Amino acid sequence: MFPSTVAESLQKDDRILAEINRLAGELEVSGVDDEQQITRSRMLCEILSTYLVDEIWCRLDRIYLETKQSPTKFSGTCSENEIDLESSLKAELDSLYSEITAVAQMSASLEFGNPLTEATSKKKVQNDRYIGSVLDCVRCLVYMHAT
Repeated sequence: MFPSTVAESLQKDDRILAEINRLAGELEVSGVDDEQQITRSRMLCEILSTYLVDEIWCRLDRIYLETKQSPTKFSGTCSENEIDLESSLKAELDSLYSEITAVAQMSASLEFGNPLTEATSKKKVQNDRYIGSVLDCVRCLVYMHAT
């Protein structure tokens, strides 16, 4: 009778260990810390926003230069109204330049930074739940051995 009790106990232990092994296999273990991932995503968003700023500035410069050239193409001279229009356009562009950086940073953060941070947080919560299940199985195993 004693060997059958030991055999039953070992079979229960094997089932619990198999469950622990299954749960541990479902854990996503990455070599990168969550804080490192969040820091890297923020850094990449900053780089992206810098590229966006450069792109927008280049587009604005191109549009400005094309606009500046267009009145002189046909007449060869600029009237005083065209000079005033050009200076007001230049002033408007200068005011836009100061706002582009902030808008590009917000855009990159909203489009990429926030979703990356949320995904990292969700993955951490899921892993924490799985770890809780594994710990429950281990507690059960310890309890069974204690009794």
